[in-house]
Amino acid sequence: AFEYLIEQERLDVLFERCVVLARMKPLQKEKMVRLFKDRGDIVGMSGDGANDCAALSAAHCGIALSEADAALNYPFTGLSLSCVSSVDLVRTGRSSLVTSFSAFKFTIFYGFFQSLQVMLMYCYGTDFSDWQYVFIDFLSFTPLIVWMVKSRPVLKLSGPPPTNRVFGPSTLSSIIFFLFTAFANLAVIVVLLDHSPLTDGWYTPTHINKLDIQHSTYENATFFIAGNFLYIGAAIAYTWGGVWREHLYKNVGFFVTACALLVLSNTYALFEHTWDPLGVSQLLRMVEMPILWRLSLVGISCFTVVLMVSFETLVSLRYCSQFE
Repeated sequence: AFEYLIEQERLDVLFERCVVLARMKPLQKEKMVRLFKDRGDIVGMSGDGANDCAALSAAHCGIALSEADAALNYPFTGLSLSCVSSVDLVRTGRSSLVTSFSAFKFTIFYGFFQSLQVMLMYCYGTDFSDWQYVFIDFLSFTPLIVWMVKSRPVLKLSGPPPTNRVFGPSTLSSIIFFLFTAFANLAVIVVLLDHSPLTDGWYTPTHINKLDIQHSTYENATFFIAGNFLYIGAAIAYTWGGVWREHLYKNVGFFVTACALLVLSNTYALFEHTWDPLGVSQLLRMVEMPILWRLSLVGISCFTVVLMVSFETLVSLRYCSQFE
């Protein structure tokens, strides 16, 4: 029947009316897969024997349901050796794709935002100290991104597939919005630093000295405290989960790391000069600032983090993905 429909050029019957194709030869299976691919479909194939090897190779994604011949022909082999393995493969594939894009977006944000911080501090003749760079790069960014990629897929396959385009609407809108909100965060802080009553009586702008970049300045401490919250907040937004990956709190390693960094950042931002038994303030070359100013920095940064999480979960992953 299959060969007859091919000879009569009745492909519409194959595509629109045939639900089950039984007793097919190996090359017929391969030809059927290629017919679906030629009309633009994404084709998955599962098989449990040597007669399925050709079709497994021809499909976009093939999964062998056997530990024998078919398993040697394709890298995916179902552990349960049942059709449920096909669903597991799709769930895991979607989760891996989303996780890869999340790590990519977080790395882009981290690089651009840190460059923005440094360029802004250069305008004041200051820069991060060596230990501040160590804190940001090795104690904040590295553990966050290491645990970010440990997120597991959801248990139930649902919803449309995630984006697979690096320059698609979902990916670009997320990166652009995060950088815009981070820039707005720094802009608000600069305005408040120069013109707010909160800084009257204690703040003196740092004079630019091209020959000697200073580290123990008010601008340095301000941007360091505010930036720490945005790094953590961006990582939380990109690991939120719920659609293709499990929720953030089920990624225990990331959840514990993010909470520890938030506690550390809050403790350091609010109680650094009143409780600092290890001398971290001197190590990071920080200066003392009023508690009200520190509370303002924490509040502005937390509001920015809420915007990031809301946009990523409600707009980027749900709305913008419809235009992929």
